[in-house]
Formats: sequence, structure tokens, C-alpha cells
Amino acid sequence: MPSIKSEYLLCDDNSLLEEVIESLTDSPTLILDCEAKDLGSIGGQLSLLNLGIASSLSTSKPCTEPNHPIFLIDVLAFTKAELRPLYDFLEDPSVLKVVFDGRQDFSELWHGEGVELKNVIDLQLADITSRSLRGEGQREQLQRLGRYLKRDEVNRPDRRSRYTRIHKVCGLEACVREHDFTTVYSGSQASPDHSKWLSRPLTASQLSYAARDISYIDSLYSHFKKMGYIRPSLTQESEEYITLHLDSRPSSDDRFVRHPLLPLQILDKTAHINPVQCQGCKRTLPPDCFPSHQTPRHRYRADGTDRENKCFVCSALDYVFRRTRVIW
Repeated sequence: MPSIKSEYLLCDDNSLLEEVIESLTDSPTLILDCEAKDLGSIGGQLSLLNLGIASSLSTSKPCTEPNHPIFLIDVLAFTKAELRPLYDFLEDPSVLKVVFDGRQDFSELWHGEGVELKNVIDLQLADITSRSLRGEGQREQLQRLGRYLKRDEVNRPDRRSRYTRIHKVCGLEACVREHDFTTVYSGSQASPDHSKWLSRPLTASQLSYAARDISYIDSLYSHFKKMGYIRPSLTQESEEYITLHLDSRPSSDDRFVRHPLLPLQILDKTAHINPVQCQGCKRTLPPDCFPSHQTPRHRYRADGTDRENKCFVCSALDYVFRRTRVIW
């Protein structure tokens, strides 16, 4: 097993940046992850841009030759002009980028660096679609959701139908554990203080944590390909998913954005006829994405004022907020 330091390369000067760019040239698939202060949100700033060449890392098992380290690019050490050759890889539609929950990564790169990620697959979506292939049905779907909402709530006869449309997503570590395959990365398991990503020098624990996430995504990608979980439609679905914050950065305390539920109409699509704007997530969705009591016939209160129209996901988040009285 190589040492922790040999598993990643911290790139913080121009000579190392040239080496990284040379290593990435002609690589068809890159693993991507970012670290930042308030990643992708209002007031956010990118700290590290982390890359790996898929299935060729020193931690990949099995791996292809030659083995490459994980590249941790210290964005604060360079100007945007100096990083442009690297950013060109991210915008190149012929290079596949693999991410896990890339919504905030896209937002930070787009709004903060002027980089538009192209040709991306998001393994968080692949995990959800793999569940039915692994034998999970509606009962298990509601069980997952019940751990976040409340079992009695999701099983209420008058509400159950709305919850069958909602999927609870997994975080990266939980996803790796659930798929129960061996990852050989031996780096830090502890999550660092995310408020300190702009401090320099970065600690060994921070760097090891950043490298670990690249290794986990690479391992998941290899496993998902082997198991047939990467569907042809994943690229289009991923583009819609990661660009949810294309128009503006979200607020870090917006409970209709920061939550563990999959937004509607990403995977399970219905006809987009006579769309309605959700007053929670602000997305425009088909009427059948809203509870029946919010259809036009019941849209207005007794005093004639407009109800707050919220989709199934945002209505569920309202329930969580009322029950816990915390901002998610």
C-alpha cells in the first residue's frame, strides 16, 4: 500500500500545474470533486479542485497502467488565466466527468470561476436508479424516506401516494457503505472544518479527506459500470440535476435547496403540460407534482388570496420543518 502522501499530488505552483495538465491530456474520463467555503452557495469561494483519471489511480482496484496520483489543485495559488488550460478539460464535451452530487460543484465552478461543466454523469443519480435493479420496491423506498420524515407520516393513507414520488438520496460515504465493495483508500475518515478551506497552509487531514472523496467516486464508478448501473440516459439526467442552480447561487440556509431529497422531474418524468411554479424550490413543474389540495380548484383561500403552491418534495420539507423547527 502506498503512503497517504503518495496517493495525491498537491498542485500549488506553475511547474506542477503543467505536469497535471500533461497527465490529463488524452484522458477520456475524469473524476471530479471540489472543496470550498460554502461550496456553490452565496458567499462561496473555491479552495481545491480535485481530479483523478478514472480507473487509473493508485487506489483503484483493479487499475490500469500507468497509475496516477489524485491531483489536488490549490485554486488560490493561481490566477484564473493560469487555470484556464485545466478548465478547458472540464468544458471539453469529449471528456467525460464523473461526480457525486455535482450540484454545488457546478454552481461554484460556473458562478465563481466561469466554467461550464460539460458531459457529466452524477453517480448520486445512478445510485437511485440502481435500487430497483438491486431488488428494492416501493416499500423500501418509503422506508428510506420514513427515516428522514417519519414512518407514520409516509404511511398515512391520505399522504402515501405523494411520497411514492420522492426519493431520499445517499451521501458519498453512505453510498460506498451501502454498495458493500472494498475500497483500498487508507486516508483520513474524519470530516474537516469546512469553514477553514480558505486558510493556508492546508493540513494533511484536509488534503487526505479531499483525496479520499476522489478515490471513493472512482471506486463507485468502477463498481457501477461493472454492475450495469450506468444507463445511457444518465448523461442527460445528470445535466438537468447539476445545473439546478444555473441562474444564481442558492442560499446556504435555504431548506428547499439543502436537503437529502431528490428534486422532482429529474429521474421520474411526467408530461410538462400547464406547468406551475413551486413556491418552495421555485422550479416550474407539471401540476401532478403538487398535492391535490393545491390544484387550481383549491388554489385560493377563503379570503381570495393565493395559497403557497408547493411540490411534493417542498411540502415534505415543510412537514420536516414544522416537526423539528430547524432549518435544513
